[in-house]
Amino acid sequence: MPAEVLRDPLALKLSLPGERSTVIVIGDLPNPQLAADLTESLAALVHPHGPLAKLTTVKSFTYTLRRMVRELAEDGFTGSAAELTRAVLGAVWLRSHYLIEYRTRTILRTFDTRHQVLPESVRQMVFGQELHAPHPQWTATASSMPAARHRSRSSVHDVGRYRRRSISVRPRALA
Repeated sequence: MPAEVLRDPLALKLSLPGERSTVIVIGDLPNPQLAADLTESLAALVHPHGPLAKLTTVKSFTYTLRRMVRELAEDGFTGSAAELTRAVLGAVWLRSHYLIEYRTRTILRTFDTRHQVLPESVRQMVFGQELHAPHPQWTATASSMPAARHRSRSSVHDVGRYRRRSISVRPRALA
């Protein structure tokens, strides 16, 4: 069963594989229109139509949705998702970390794919390159971590050797 958006109070009803039907209350947020737009997009991301198949993942996206709506309200934004601007969205992403940016991008990509109402400049931003790089813990596998550590250490040592060599050459050249 796909996820569905419940109104009054705003909530997400979902049934995930291997789990009982669950209702996640989004709650009363300062901008109900934006919250409803983002919740609808989040519902589209839930299994079987989307990639979110674990309750913990859906809850983390829900947390991010609430955070985004609250932060935008604190910044004075009162419009719907279709009224977002590059400046408003960029401000939210610049003061957050990779996972918040990733989740909001994912929700907004789904929103725009379904409705195609984001301004072109915002669409380019949402579908473009991330501002924050993922933390190595979230991208590297356990087998590749020692090699990555080794590479970074060797490059640090190479820089140190270069500096020592250039410092030791300079006094001789001046003599």
